Amino acid sequence: MLLLQNIFIFRFMKTYDELRTICERTSRISERVVDDYLIHYAAGHHGLEKKMEQAGFWDDQEGARKVIDKVNVEKEWVTDWSDLDRRVSDAEELFEMAQEEEDADTLVDLEKEMVLVDKALGDLELRHML
Repeated sequence: MLLLQNIFIFRFMKTYDELRTICERTSRISERVVDDYLIHYAAGHHGLEKKMEQAGFWDDQEGARKVIDKVNVEKEWVTDWSDLDRRVSDAEELFEMAQEEEDADTLVDLEKEMVLVDKALGDLELRHML
């Protein structure tokens, strides 16, 4: 029993370190994403939607496509960032549950989710560099 408890503690601490690293990476990219996309999207999206509703907007197909592409890129960043932020928050809550309940099954679920969150974060970081 003591061996199982020590294994749980080891895995718990390893998971804690990984979660802390993910939170730090998320915080770093958060600043860039907020500056580059979220604020701009919030400020400009309403104006672009109004522009799309104006008479004659669709007459210039190439211009309309550029506006739509811009809206879609910004919307994708906002959606992806919001999803990642929610998943990190969920992982933090799952971590607290695993800690409070000392539940190995919850820890396993958390470890699986962290692999997916780490990949999503890496994809977002890479996309931001491009």
